[in-house]
Amino acid sequence: MIIDVHHHTIKLTLDEKAIEIEAERRWAVFSGGNRAHAIDVTIDEIKRRLSATAPDPHGEKLLERMAKVGIDVTVMVVTDNITHGQSDEECLATNHTYAEIGNASHGKILTLAGVDPRRKNAPELLRRCMEEYGMRGLKWHPGCRLFTSKSRGLRGIESSGTTRWSINDPYRAKYKRLHLASNKETK
Repeated sequence: MIIDVHHHTIKLTLDEKAIEIEAERRWAVFSGGNRAHAIDVTIDEIKRRLSATAPDPHGEKLLERMAKVGIDVTVMVVTDNITHGQSDEECLATNHTYAEIGNASHGKILTLAGVDPRRKNAPELLRRCMEEYGMRGLKWHPGCRLFTSKSRGLRGIESSGTTRWSINDPYRAKYKRLHLASNKETK
């Protein structure tokens, strides 16, 4: 079985202007002299790839790509960053949209909720995503959100009874680096 364990979603509807803006953002971040190992790609290639994947409001394009390359299951992760100004209702609506894609996929797409733990109502929002929408868990990415496992919101999520597991500090995880999880030595 082949499982894509980390599929980020992009906006379900991207018009030409939005594709142009997103392509320029991705090019600035991932190519040129901005990274030690920059990706050799043009803005036009990024636009072409974005246009091939969006809009995809029901996940058909994703399911087609999975079938084409032999992926059996994809874990779709939703991200949420409170500093972008999204309300709790918008956060829930985004999660609900992606949960519906996953629920309609007959087990081919599993969804993880995006709930920024800095949200005042984070435990309730996560509970709704999991219990009402059928999402499988929380997209947990502290390095990009400037919080740790000891954040107030995460302590609230952990103690709320929403989860059946504890939230561990990923910075202390033994296998946070791929080469430590591998049987092969890396240089």
